[in-house]
Amino acid sequence: MARGETIQPPALVPPRPFLDSLLVRVVLLWAFIRLVTLGGAAMTGVPSSVALDTGRGLPLGPFALALLVIPVVLAMIHVDLFRRSEVLFLANLGVSLRRLSLLVAGVCVALEVALRIAVG
Repeated sequence: MARGETIQPPALVPPRPFLDSLLVRVVLLWAFIRLVTLGGAAMTGVPSSVALDTGRGLPLGPFALALLVIPVVLAMIHVDLFRRSEVLFLANLGVSLRRLSLLVAGVCVALEVALRIAVG
């Protein structure tokens, strides 16, 4: 290390192009899974207002479906990140898979909260 040179701390989030791409993929995947569950409920004759308010009759209340959707989105995003070799590239930039997972989970939680607010 040269004199006067500082060590860069690990990046908390990926660089902007990768962050934008990841956020778009998470939002699209979350919306797709939510629309599929809504379509499945419509095919079984459940009204859409009840399908969006999934807490009736479930032990965890309105968070039951959210606790299922978030791990599915997280698993599918992990598969996509490994498929595109982005995990290795971002690890070389100092962004760990754990930080990416927390970022994806945070976006999913924010989307679930927004859905709860929109549904009422």
